[in-house]
Amino acid sequence: MKLKKRLLIAGVAVAIVAGLLFFCFQPSRPVAPVELLAYPHKSPFRIATQIERLIPSSWGWAWKLRDRLRGPVRAITISTQVLEGAFSETGQSIASNVLAGKVALTNAYGYEVWKLDANQVSALSRTFKGAQGIDVLSAPRVQTANDVGAAVMQTQPVVLGGATNHVGVTALFEPHVDGDTVDLFMDFLYSELLTNPVSIRTNVAIALRSQLSDGTGVFLAQKSKDDKGKFRGIIVSLALAPRKK
Repeated sequence: MKLKKRLLIAGVAVAIVAGLLFFCFQPSRPVAPVELLAYPHKSPFRIATQIERLIPSSWGWAWKLRDRLRGPVRAITISTQVLEGAFSETGQSIASNVLAGKVALTNAYGYEVWKLDANQVSALSRTFKGAQGIDVLSAPRVQTANDVGAAVMQTQPVVLGGATNHVGVTALFEPHVDGDTVDLFMDFLYSELLTNPVSIRTNVAIALRSQLSDGTGVFLAQKSKDDKGKFRGIIVSLALAPRKK
């Protein structure tokens, strides 16, 4: 019985390691540089990630093998700026002036998004910081790692109709590292409390997916003003820790 048990354990271990070897070396499927998605996004099923979750934490040899194949886990820092104000220009005009006319991706939900290189991230941030009438509602930064979801909330609890609602800015991030590229899913929800009559209005509810490398980012903006003449935009940038030798 003991022999059979050992053989069974050894067989499971070999199967897991074989699965890791197979999926680690599979070429990545091509993905669009940036995509606008319905909120909330649906996470893709990653078989390699599911296999990793089956490996017991006590199997140090398996984790060392994983790190040798893929490299050690690299820290990911995600910085976000949530902007609101009486923009004198539309998001398209801002992109034309600051981003040298880079074409935006639009969707039916009333949003447009631009993929940014490192210089464009800096230029756009400087432009908004120096603009009159534009407020930075939130500028959260969060550190995470491959396949580790992260959330940032800057909200306040509001009881309405007997239920507690979290009003403010919520950002959810789901990164997956593939070499020097991060396949990043992002969900953004921004709501505010109205007083006449008392109600909660959702101003932004959008998800997107982008392929980002160190220093790059995206700029998400509403295509038109709301009833108060305001635009809202979100700048997201990513820093990927260097590979450990």
